[in-house]
Amino acid sequence: MFDKAAKRSINARLRQKLSEFRSDESGAIAIFVLLLFVMMLYTGGIAVDVMRSEMRRVAYQQTADRAVLAATNVVLPPEQSPESVCMSWWEKSDVGQHPDELTVDNFTPLCTGLATTSSRKTEFAGSVRSYNWFMHMLNQPYFDIPVETAAQQGVSKIEVIMVLDITGSMAQASGTTTKIEALREAATNFVNILKYNRDANGNITTTKDPNNLISIGMVPYASNVNIPVALREEFTVSNLSWWNAQPNQGVPNHNCFEIDPSTFDQTELSTTSPIPMAAVTNVNKGNPGKAVTLPGSATTNGANGGVVNIGPVAATATVYNSSSIMCNNGDDPATGADESETNLVVLPSTSIDNIKTRIAALKPKGNTSIAVGMRWGTALIDDSARDIYTNLISEGAMAGRPADNGDNETRKIIVVMTDGNHVSSRHVRDAYKTGLSPIFRGADGRFAIHFTDGGPAFTGGLRPGINPTGNPANSCSGWSLADTVVNGVTVRRDFFVPHLKANSVRRTNNPTRPEGNGNGTTVAGGCDTRAWLASPE
Repeated sequence: MFDKAAKRSINARLRQKLSEFRSDESGAIAIFVLLLFVMMLYTGGIAVDVMRSEMRRVAYQQTADRAVLAATNVVLPPEQSPESVCMSWWEKSDVGQHPDELTVDNFTPLCTGLATTSSRKTEFAGSVRSYNWFMHMLNQPYFDIPVETAAQQGVSKIEVIMVLDITGSMAQASGTTTKIEALREAATNFVNILKYNRDANGNITTTKDPNNLISIGMVPYASNVNIPVALREEFTVSNLSWWNAQPNQGVPNHNCFEIDPSTFDQTELSTTSPIPMAAVTNVNKGNPGKAVTLPGSATTNGANGGVVNIGPVAATATVYNSSSIMCNNGDDPATGADESETNLVVLPSTSIDNIKTRIAALKPKGNTSIAVGMRWGTALIDDSARDIYTNLISEGAMAGRPADNGDNETRKIIVVMTDGNHVSSRHVRDAYKTGLSPIFRGADGRFAIHFTDGGPAFTGGLRPGINPTGNPANSCSGWSLADTVVNGVTVRRDFFVPHLKANSVRRTNNPTRPEGNGNGTTVAGGCDTRAWLASPE
């Protein structure tokens, strides 16, 4: 028979229950999952809030970038400042109008900027506040995110000098047109393209240079470069021609320099070192293309005179193309109009109206000297010409030009248009350029050259008719040219070649006798000035 087991004590049973609980693993995963869920909730919430704040920041940043890019556009007129354009863009954007104020605050930014004639810069500083959905449980109710951006755009100033060939060969045919007409068209198209865009109808009306950053000048050249008198006066010159018996006045609209070739390795052209002026003359040793009446034995000119009619050979001539004029303007005597201001240098301007007119008026004449054209082109684009611009150009947009040669914001360009190579040209010696001319042209069109028997002569001591080694030496038509003393008066003979006088005259040695009333031997073709005039009746 079994006996009933004794009841365990309460302590024993408690120890057993604790042991069983300690070793029982059922339901443990639920606690872990609960803890993990809480962590995931926080992590996911942080990700959502950060993502939302980044979306708000990107929207704000993109709007800011567009605003500064719009405000920094250099084609905007000066009255539209970078600050005003930036804020106008911001205020009209979706972000600027705060469409989502319950979850985000897009604070009004600060726009600053700087605008010059060649560049614009805009800076933008603002912030966006994104309110959190989850992180407020972590005591982080929102994110404040700063947004900054900036933009700068610069358009280089462009300084252009066109060096244009206007030599005689440019009058030649080129296809269905002439070379000079093709040059006029090309040069005009070039300046239009620089300054304008075409509108929807293809017309050149839309400016691409509202801030006047592009300046254009023109140097037409032939055997030399003719410059306006105002430009000539900016330099120190020598051998300036007399005009209408007025010393050192210069011939109107004929101003060419004979620049020292030693300066061709530099761009600057000195305004203080004297530069010789080129003579205004026809240097063709042959027929210059004018109407010439040659003397004949049966004419009253005898064998020593001639008549030169200046002007085109034919009354119907339409082109005055003399390659032998050293300093040519564009005047064509056949037209009867004053065209003497054509073919002159045109100083740079940001307006192209005048230069287009001057391009259309270019007339071809003369030989080719590309080097001289380029010498003037480089001189007028060099920064040393700034004082010249200041003195002669009143246009506000041209202030401070030409820019420094090393200026990073300025491009200097010389465009040469030509049809050929260099052609040699003749020059007049300095001794013949100034003072009273030894060549006289009478009202009847006849010419005479004045020589003296004493002192140096323009011909270096030689005179027409003189045979310094012959017998008798130093004679003219058999007459002695040595000083003669008559009644105690020293007679120094001047003479003119050619003489416009009868074929034979009586020489006179007495300075008190009337001109032409000689009492000496009859001489044919004599060259004594006192035998030139007719005897009094």
